[in-house]
Amino acid sequence: VGHVRDEDARFYVFRDDVVIFPMSFSIPKERILSRLPEKSVFALNDSQRSFTFKNYQFGPLQEEEYHANIQKHRFGDTRKKGGFDCLRHYELLANGCVP
Repeated sequence: VGHVRDEDARFYVFRDDVVIFPMSFSIPKERILSRLPEKSVFALNDSQRSFTFKNYQFGPLQEEEYHANIQKHRFGDTRKKGGFDCLRHYELLANGCVP
């Protein structure tokens, strides 16, 4: 487990042959809306069904614009990809959008 000492490592064994290491996601409290914003768009779909092509509109320095865009939508597209635990699900919910 990288630089973690064996006695400090936490993991779960699943079906005797799969080891699962827990992970967590968090969103800063100030990013979670206290009221549902006005919706002007039905669904957000900024991803394609392919792992190789993404249709992202925002760069790394456009966080405010990104969150404002999510807040306008009733629903947001999110996919399993590598697993169901994905920050995208929580990001959509925190911005008043149903994944």
